Amino acid sequence: ASALTGRPNIDIFAVAKHYYAAGSGSATEGMNYCLQAAQAAVQQPAVSETREYIKMARECANVAGFDEDNPEFITLECHLAHISGEGRAEIAQKCIDRLEVDPEPTPEFLLITVRSCYDAAMDQRDQNLFAQAVKIGEQLISHPKAKLIDQADGFHFIGLSLSPKEIELREQNLTRAFDLLDNIDSDDTAAQALLARVSNSLALQLERDNPVESNRLYQKSIDIK
Repeated sequence: ASALTGRPNIDIFAVAKHYYAAGSGSATEGMNYCLQAAQAAVQQPAVSETREYIKMARECANVAGFDEDNPEFITLECHLAHISGEGRAEIAQKCIDRLEVDPEPTPEFLLITVRSCYDAAMDQRDQNLFAQAVKIGEQLISHPKAKLIDQADGFHFIGLSLSPKEIELREQNLTRAFDLLDNIDSDDTAAQALLARVSNSLALQLERDNPVESNRLYQKSIDIK
């Protein structure tokens, strides 16, 4: 195992499989490395591989006596549901259930929960899930440890999740998201990617009432991409 993990650029998938196969004495290492492998797979994105490593990590966690529904597992399942389109309502509910027993969720977990609720709401046109996305988005933007990009994400999802009849509120929240991001360093790729999405969302919202500004925002989104 030390030969596998001691290399400068380790093959996380090989290491995960090694510890998974090593038996109960290495269950904790197996869980940790399988979680890392799942994280690497979801970023590719590789759906079947992500699903397999999450399953392996769960088996190791069960043997080692760890909680299989902790935020790290749920976050990976959220990413998997987001890229695969499968099981979105179930994972959204799992996130909501977790928040009910977690008095101090991180901004990262609140964000993944908001996105999961929004994904599931869009799939099923579920107004209760849209309402949950708004509620949790508000928790995110007011979280004391939320970064500026987290707050922008929160305002974006609130704007998208409000009823189409709430025209002014939707526009206000999308504009808040845009304003938070518009002056961020152009070298911040994550913020720029979010700015492109927000610009597109705000452009769509303004299409009917302000077509000139809408076209400018569509162009901005294209220029960033």
